[in-house]
Amino acid sequence: MDPSVPALYPALTAVAANAVAGLRAQVGAEVDDPRLTELVEELTAGSERFRRLWARHDVTVRAGGGLRVFRHPRVGELELRYEKFTISGTNQSLVVYHAEPGGPSARSLARLARSAAGDGSG
Repeated sequence: MDPSVPALYPALTAVAANAVAGLRAQVGAEVDDPRLTELVEELTAGSERFRRLWARHDVTVRAGGGLRVFRHPRVGELELRYEKFTISGTNQSLVVYHAEPGGPSARSLARLARSAAGDGSG
């Protein structure tokens, strides 16, 4: 629902569809969970895109990893590989993003890190 999000994802349509289908997969049989109901009501009221995607009932179980492209406002396009790990005994997962070592995205992330550290060279 954040109006700045479309600028961050060049492939927003696919990212949004995957996120909603992934949410349905995470929910599983717990569709009556009050926290989920509240979240879905909030997103449905605030986002036409979410409303359409949720109504499709797509379910996507994602394991492993892939490539995601982000558009960062300070350093531009970042191509980051990711790995998704299921946390045993929970319905949570850990997603780790990383850039190709020595590549343009790695250099951009290094500039961001220097900038965040305050050395002024970012």
